[in-house]
Amino acid sequence: MIHYSKPAWMLPTDGESEQDTPLGDLRAGLLTTYDPPDPWVLMEDYFPGWLNLSRELGDDAVNRDLFYIELQQKLHALRGRFTIFCSPRIEEAKSHWLWKSVHLCFVGRNQRALQHAKLWLLHRGVQGEESPETLEIQVGSTNLTRAALNQQIQAGWRAILPLEAPSRSRLLSWGVLPGFLRELRKQSGENCRQAVEYWIEKILPRAACPDGVTFIASVPGRHGTSVLRKKGSAWGLSGLRKLGARIPTRKIQILVPTVGSFTKTTLETWAREAGTQVTGLGLAWIPEGHPWASDWQMPKQTSAQLKKPGGILREVPYFPNERIGIIKEHLPNDPRWFHGKLYWIRDGKRCQLLVTSANWSSAAWGSSWQRGGLSIENFELGAAFPCDWKWVDGLPELENPYAMSLPDREPEPSLAWGEASWNGRVICICARMSNLSASLDPTVRVGNGGRKAVAVQYAKDVIKAKRLARKATLNAEIDALDGEVADIPVD
Repeated sequence: MIHYSKPAWMLPTDGESEQDTPLGDLRAGLLTTYDPPDPWVLMEDYFPGWLNLSRELGDDAVNRDLFYIELQQKLHALRGRFTIFCSPRIEEAKSHWLWKSVHLCFVGRNQRALQHAKLWLLHRGVQGEESPETLEIQVGSTNLTRAALNQQIQAGWRAILPLEAPSRSRLLSWGVLPGFLRELRKQSGENCRQAVEYWIEKILPRAACPDGVTFIASVPGRHGTSVLRKKGSAWGLSGLRKLGARIPTRKIQILVPTVGSFTKTTLETWAREAGTQVTGLGLAWIPEGHPWASDWQMPKQTSAQLKKPGGILREVPYFPNERIGIIKEHLPNDPRWFHGKLYWIRDGKRCQLLVTSANWSSAAWGSSWQRGGLSIENFELGAAFPCDWKWVDGLPELENPYAMSLPDREPEPSLAWGEASWNGRVICICARMSNLSASLDPTVRVGNGGRKAVAVQYAKDVIKAKRLARKATLNAEIDALDGEVADIPVD
């Protein structure tokens, strides 16, 4: 079993480090992020390393053009095998040329859902005659945005594993991860089915989960006890409660930038469902006037509950030193704020560190639903492993925690989710409406190929295309007839 003494610092760019052996060419990828990914971050910061580009992005126009030509060629060869899942933002047109090679999928097909997990899966081929194919997996807090790279400190767990002969035991070793991917597929529509099945059927059965590592995941929906008691679907608080050999004196210490709304009752319920008591909880938090206050959030109602006697709150310093710091590389002139999500689960002398995407909230972990069930709003994912690093122990008690009044939750748009697909004969448009009284008016716009590229017929939610120019570009325009229009590329 791998035992970690303290997390190591590394830059989350191309996923390579000194101790790694050379990796083969990228064959497939699956990433999840919160907001829609920034295509320029992917092209300039991630894909050059992942695709082993021979050119660097230069300052002059000629070198930049050559860089993008090579990038386009390698991405075109990867087309259909690289997918990114994110929260529903169908009002944002996917007009960038990158999305012709990288498949962008939105969750929210069946219900309102927030895709908050940060998972990277990269399948690489052999490098030389003796090196095997590999699976790189990374779980943490890094979104695919410029702010995630330049303005935030992230936390993540990462492993590179050799691929061997497939077996059911290897697939089962991943715990909730295959089920998490299946739920992601269900919430993302038919266009994303093959992208998920590739990893469940062809890759995860060929690599065993590292010894001592346990995945903890949340998926949107209402889950009864019959689902939560299974190892492969112990979502949210159910998975946290089952982690390790739980004892009556379990303690859970938390370091997150966002805390949800808790009353006395819901706080007690959360602690009980996690396998502890309120007195067994500890939260590392910032004081009033801390420079991170503009980015960290905790409701005043929750702050009032945590300030009660019992020593739940610990103060996060702004300029950490090497003895108690999050990372020693965070220097006094470093403006970045901590975006990671860390949970220490301590059962006696045994301590596990959970590196996750989940903030401390009911939306992420679940709230009580019917007899022992959970109602969850978010997709979340984390990895837990044994660790001796107990950072919160060195922090002083916090007397004046920073708290704020949170704005009301934004209502879901009438046109909450949509996709369009074409099989060579028929364009199918599927949409979910949050306003059940609103009706749809689907149309097709030809973006490339000329006016005679397509002749269409409309029948409810199916549009039949009689003729299509070989290189024509189609967009399905869905009008909710209440002022909202979404323009969706046809896959």
